[in-house]
Amino acid sequence: MKVLGFTGRTDEVARIFKPVSHILVVKNGNWNGEKVEVNRVNGQTGTHDKCMPRLIMTNVFEIGSHGEGLFIDSDQESRGSIQVGMEGSIKLSDQRYLEIDMSSLESSKTYTVFGLEQGEIVEGLMSYHPMTINSDETEKVYGTTDKEEVALPLTGLEKVEMIRDNGQSMTYTPTELKALMEQENDMVAISTVSGTETAYWGYKNYALLDIEDIKEIRITKTAGAAYELILVNSKN
Repeated sequence: MKVLGFTGRTDEVARIFKPVSHILVVKNGNWNGEKVEVNRVNGQTGTHDKCMPRLIMTNVFEIGSHGEGLFIDSDQESRGSIQVGMEGSIKLSDQRYLEIDMSSLESSKTYTVFGLEQGEIVEGLMSYHPMTINSDETEKVYGTTDKEEVALPLTGLEKVEMIRDNGQSMTYTPTELKALMEQENDMVAISTVSGTETAYWGYKNYALLDIEDIKEIRITKTAGAAYELILVNSKN
Protein backbone atom coordinates (compact mmCIF):
# COMPACT_ATOMS: atom_id res chain seq x y z
CA MET A 1 0.00 0.00 0.00
CA LYS A 2 1.55 3.28 -1.10
CA VAL A 3 1.21 5.95 1.57
CA LEU A 4 3.17 8.97 0.34
CA GLY A 5 5.68 10.05 -2.30
CA PHE A 6 7.53 13.36 -2.36
CA THR A 7 10.58 15.30 -3.56
CA GLY A 8 12.16 18.57 -2.46
CA ARG A 9 11.84 18.26 1.31
CA THR A 10 14.27 17.76 4.16
CA ASP A 11 11.50 16.86 6.64
CA GLU A 12 8.18 15.10 6.11
CA VAL A 13 5.45 13.36 8.10
CA ALA A 14 3.49 10.38 6.76
CA ARG A 15 0.42 8.83 8.43
CA ILE A 16 -0.89 5.29 8.08
CA PHE A 17 -4.48 4.47 9.07
CA LYS A 18 -4.72 0.85 7.84
CA PRO A 19 -3.14 -2.11 9.70
CA VAL A 20 0.45 -2.76 8.55
CA SER A 21 3.29 -4.95 9.76
CA HIS A 22 6.18 -2.88 8.35
CA ILE A 23 6.91 0.60 7.04
CA LEU A 24 8.84 0.48 3.77
CA VAL A 25 10.88 3.51 2.67
CA VAL A 26 12.29 3.80 -0.87
CA LYS A 27 14.73 6.44 -2.16
CA ASN A 28 16.22 7.10 -5.61
CA GLY A 29 19.81 7.13 -4.36
CA ASN A 30 22.02 5.95 -1.50
CA TRP A 31 20.98 6.40 2.11
CA ASN A 32 22.68 9.42 3.64
CA GLY A 33 21.92 9.55 7.37
CA GLU A 34 18.14 9.99 7.10
CA LYS A 35 16.32 9.74 10.45
CA VAL A 36 12.86 8.58 11.47
CA GLU A 37 10.60 8.62 14.52
CA VAL A 38 7.46 6.47 14.72
CA ASN A 39 4.49 6.83 17.07
CA ARG A 40 0.97 5.45 17.23
CA VAL A 41 -1.34 8.41 17.80
CA ASN A 42 -4.76 8.36 19.43
CA GLY A 43 -6.60 10.99 17.40
CA GLN A 44 -9.29 11.47 20.06
CA THR A 45 -7.04 12.07 23.05
CA GLY A 46 -3.81 13.19 21.34
CA THR A 47 -1.79 10.64 23.31
CA HIS A 48 1.14 8.76 21.75
CA ASP A 49 2.30 5.16 21.99
CA LYS A 50 5.99 5.37 21.11
CA CYS A 51 7.27 2.81 18.67
CA MET A 52 10.70 4.42 18.50
CA PRO A 53 12.37 7.78 19.10
CA ARG A 54 14.35 9.44 16.34
CA LEU A 55 16.90 6.98 14.95
CA ILE A 56 18.99 6.70 11.80
CA MET A 57 16.91 4.76 9.29
CA THR A 58 19.63 2.35 8.19
CA ASN A 59 20.25 1.30 11.80
CA VAL A 60 16.61 0.23 12.14
CA PHE A 61 16.67 -1.35 8.68
CA GLU A 62 19.59 -3.55 9.74
CA ILE A 63 17.84 -4.67 12.93
CA GLY A 64 14.96 -5.92 10.78
CA SER A 65 17.32 -7.61 8.32
CA HIS A 66 18.97 -9.98 10.80
CA GLY A 67 17.78 -13.57 10.57
CA GLU A 68 15.91 -13.18 7.28
CA GLY A 69 15.59 -10.29 4.83
CA LEU A 70 17.93 -7.51 3.76
CA PHE A 71 17.96 -3.80 2.98
CA ILE A 72 19.25 -2.13 -0.17
CA ASP A 73 21.60 0.87 -0.25
CA SER A 74 22.03 1.74 -3.93
CA ASP A 75 22.84 4.80 -6.00
CA GLN A 76 19.90 3.75 -8.22
CA GLU A 77 17.16 2.76 -5.74
CA SER A 78 17.49 2.12 -2.01
CA ARG A 79 14.87 0.55 0.21
CA GLY A 80 14.50 -0.69 3.75
CA SER A 81 11.69 -1.65 6.12
CA ILE A 82 10.86 -1.02 9.77
CA GLN A 83 8.86 -3.59 11.69
CA VAL A 84 6.01 -1.99 13.65
CA GLY A 85 3.63 -4.85 14.42
CA MET A 86 4.51 -7.65 16.82
CA GLU A 87 4.10 -10.83 14.76
CA GLY A 88 1.49 -9.29 12.46
CA SER A 89 -0.10 -6.03 11.31
CA ILE A 90 -0.59 -3.47 14.05
CA LYS A 91 -4.24 -2.54 14.66
CA LEU A 92 -4.95 0.95 13.27
CA SER A 93 -7.93 3.10 12.28
CA ASP A 94 -8.88 6.66 11.39
CA GLN A 95 -8.72 7.50 15.09
CA ARG A 96 -5.62 5.46 15.94
CA TYR A 97 -2.90 5.82 13.35
CA LEU A 98 0.84 5.59 12.82
CA GLU A 99 2.77 8.84 12.44
CA ILE A 100 6.13 8.55 10.66
CA ASP A 101 8.24 11.68 11.19
CA MET A 102 11.22 11.73 8.81
CA SER A 103 14.13 14.20 8.95
CA SER A 104 17.65 14.80 7.57
CA LEU A 105 16.29 14.02 4.11
CA GLU A 106 17.96 15.07 0.85
CA SER A 107 15.77 17.64 -0.91
CA SER A 108 17.11 16.61 -4.33
CA LYS A 109 15.91 13.02 -3.89
CA THR A 110 12.51 11.35 -4.14
CA TYR A 111 11.22 9.31 -1.19
CA THR A 112 8.25 6.95 -1.22
CA VAL A 113 6.64 5.46 1.89
CA PHE A 114 4.64 2.21 1.81
CA GLY A 115 2.79 0.20 4.44
CA LEU A 116 3.22 -3.57 4.13
CA GLU A 117 -0.03 -5.39 4.92
CA GLN A 118 0.66 -8.93 6.07
CA GLY A 119 -0.20 -11.34 8.85
CA GLU A 120 -3.02 -11.21 11.37
CA ILE A 121 -4.07 -7.92 12.94
CA VAL A 122 -2.47 -7.58 16.39
CA GLU A 123 -2.50 -5.09 19.25
CA GLY A 124 1.20 -5.31 20.08
CA LEU A 125 3.32 -2.38 18.87
CA MET A 126 7.06 -2.93 18.39
CA SER A 127 9.20 -0.69 20.56
CA TYR A 128 12.83 0.38 20.13
CA HIS A 129 14.75 1.80 23.09
CA PRO A 130 18.12 3.44 22.32
CA MET A 131 20.52 3.64 25.28
CA THR A 132 23.59 5.88 25.15
CA ILE A 133 26.82 5.29 27.05
CA ASN A 134 28.66 8.60 27.35
CA SER A 135 32.08 9.10 25.78
CA ASP A 136 33.83 9.27 29.15
CA GLU A 137 32.29 6.00 30.38
CA THR A 138 33.78 2.60 29.58
CA GLU A 139 31.29 0.25 31.27
CA LYS A 140 27.57 0.17 31.93
CA VAL A 141 25.06 -2.41 33.14
CA TYR A 142 21.47 -2.70 31.89
CA GLY A 143 18.55 -4.73 33.17
CA THR A 144 16.59 -6.31 30.32
CA THR A 145 13.10 -6.90 31.77
CA ASP A 146 10.43 -7.15 29.03
CA LYS A 147 12.99 -6.79 26.21
CA GLU A 148 13.56 -9.55 23.67
CA GLU A 149 16.59 -8.37 21.68
CA VAL A 150 19.55 -6.02 21.91
CA ALA A 151 21.29 -4.45 18.89
CA LEU A 152 24.96 -3.77 19.65
CA PRO A 153 27.14 -1.63 17.36
CA LEU A 154 30.34 -3.56 16.69
CA THR A 155 32.43 -0.40 16.42
CA GLY A 156 33.57 0.86 19.81
CA LEU A 157 32.59 -2.33 21.65
CA GLU A 158 35.22 -4.22 23.63
CA LYS A 159 33.00 -6.95 25.07
CA VAL A 160 29.49 -7.72 26.30
CA GLU A 161 28.69 -9.94 29.27
CA MET A 162 25.21 -11.45 29.50
CA ILE A 163 23.79 -12.93 32.72
CA ARG A 164 20.99 -15.47 32.34
CA ASP A 165 18.08 -15.78 34.76
CA ASN A 166 19.72 -18.94 36.14
CA GLY A 167 22.98 -17.08 36.86
CA GLN A 168 24.95 -18.40 33.88
CA SER A 169 27.34 -15.81 32.44
CA MET A 170 28.40 -15.50 28.78
CA THR A 171 30.98 -13.03 27.43
CA TYR A 172 31.48 -12.09 23.77
CA THR A 173 34.06 -9.92 22.03
CA PRO A 174 33.26 -8.24 18.68
CA THR A 175 35.13 -11.02 16.85
CA GLU A 176 32.92 -13.65 18.49
CA LEU A 177 29.77 -11.62 17.81
CA LYS A 178 30.68 -11.42 14.12
CA ALA A 179 31.07 -15.20 14.04
CA LEU A 180 27.67 -15.65 15.74
CA MET A 181 26.00 -13.34 13.23
CA GLU A 182 27.60 -15.24 10.34
CA GLN A 183 26.17 -18.48 11.76
CA GLU A 184 22.67 -17.10 12.33
CA ASN A 185 22.06 -14.72 9.42
CA ASP A 186 22.12 -14.71 5.66
CA MET A 187 22.80 -11.53 3.70
CA VAL A 188 21.65 -8.45 5.63
CA ALA A 189 22.47 -5.63 3.17
CA ILE A 190 23.58 -4.89 -0.37
CA SER A 191 25.36 -1.60 -1.04
CA THR A 192 26.02 -0.26 -4.53
CA VAL A 193 28.13 2.88 -5.06
CA SER A 194 29.24 4.01 -8.54
CA GLY A 195 28.43 0.58 -9.92
CA THR A 196 30.46 -1.31 -7.32
CA GLU A 197 28.31 -3.74 -5.32
CA THR A 198 29.16 -4.95 -1.82
CA ALA A 199 27.19 -7.66 -0.02
CA TYR A 200 27.16 -7.86 3.77
CA TRP A 201 26.77 -11.39 5.10
CA GLY A 202 25.74 -11.94 8.71
CA TYR A 203 26.07 -8.30 9.79
CA LYS A 204 26.92 -4.81 8.60
CA ASN A 205 27.25 -2.60 11.68
CA TYR A 206 25.33 -4.46 14.39
CA ALA A 207 25.14 -7.71 16.31
CA LEU A 208 21.55 -8.57 17.26
CA LEU A 209 21.23 -10.85 20.29
CA ASP A 210 18.26 -12.67 21.82
CA ILE A 211 17.93 -11.61 25.46
CA GLU A 212 14.59 -13.18 26.41
CA ASP A 213 16.20 -15.26 29.18
CA ILE A 214 18.82 -12.63 30.08
CA LYS A 215 18.37 -10.55 33.22
CA GLU A 216 21.38 -8.25 32.83
CA ILE A 217 23.89 -7.16 30.21
CA ARG A 218 27.21 -5.47 30.93
CA ILE A 219 28.73 -3.40 28.12
CA THR A 220 32.44 -2.60 28.02
CA LYS A 221 33.35 -0.01 25.38
CA THR A 222 36.34 2.02 24.33
CA ALA A 223 36.75 5.48 25.87
CA GLY A 224 36.54 8.69 23.87
CA ALA A 225 33.32 8.20 21.92
CA ALA A 226 29.66 7.73 22.85
CA TYR A 227 28.09 4.31 22.23
CA GLU A 228 24.39 3.71 21.49
CA LEU A 229 22.81 0.28 21.80
CA ILE A 230 19.14 -0.40 21.05
CA LEU A 231 16.89 -2.61 23.18
CA VAL A 232 13.93 -4.07 21.31
CA ASN A 233 10.57 -5.31 22.55
CA SER A 234 9.37 -7.50 19.70
CA LYS A 235 6.78 -9.92 21.11
CA ASN A 236 3.45 -9.80 22.92
